[in-house]
Amino acid sequence: MGRAGHTQRIAGKRSSGSWATHAWLISKDGAYVEKGHLKSDVSKVKKVLQNLRGDIKKVRGNMFKAKPRKMLLKKTNLQKNKKLPERRT
Repeated sequence: MGRAGHTQRIAGKRSSGSWATHAWLISKDGAYVEKGHLKSDVSKVKKVLQNLRGDIKKVRGNMFKAKPRKMLLKKTNLQKNKKLPERRT
């Protein structure tokens, strides 16, 4: 599948112009199911699975689902918008 490594990323462009990962295609040779959860012994596939949030559970057939990533703001945006309380002396 794709290039060597057993994984392929499916991405889409957001309205803001940035790119977001929509899904990962993982070769059947690169992963296996253990007690309803997706596991792997291949290092590249294992790295992809570790970056996903929560357990990867089987939905149906060959489809699996993980929790969505938490929305994180860039540190610079947080610093700009952060209002510190005034100090009293």
